[in-house]
Amino acid sequence: MKVTDINHIVKDNKEHYVATDRQAAAGRSTAFFRQLTTLNETQYQRYLADLQEKIYKQGEKIKEKADIKAFQEYRMLISELLGEAASNAFACIKSNVFDARGRHKVFLVVRSVNQKLEELAKQILSDQRDNLRLLQMVDDIRGMLVDLFL
Repeated sequence: MKVTDINHIVKDNKEHYVATDRQAAAGRSTAFFRQLTTLNETQYQRYLADLQEKIYKQGEKIKEKADIKAFQEYRMLISELLGEAASNAFACIKSNVFDARGRHKVFLVVRSVNQKLEELAKQILSDQRDNLRLLQMVDDIRGMLVDLFL
């Protein structure tokens, strides 16, 4: 047996171990990424459930006693819900195109990414319709007062 043959065998075994280590590391990183994604999804679901509960509680407070502070907090919660729905339930794709005559056109495509979040937002808004109507009246009155003083 020649020395070069032994080096060749050691080299082949070393490559085998390196490939095996890479596969094991890739499996571990995939498992970690999957666990991290699952953790983030559960935290996000908990956040949405907490936001929904806060909106319903604030809506009940408004039904019992309608004051400006309650409306402001309610508006903030609704804005937060709509912001979450807009940023996480939809994806916006913008494309710039030139037509046959050389005119520039911009197309904006909005796609629904998270159907469950969109349905949750619609459900909350439909359940809170009366409170939102009250909030709209308060904003209308505030607008009239601002117009009166200007």
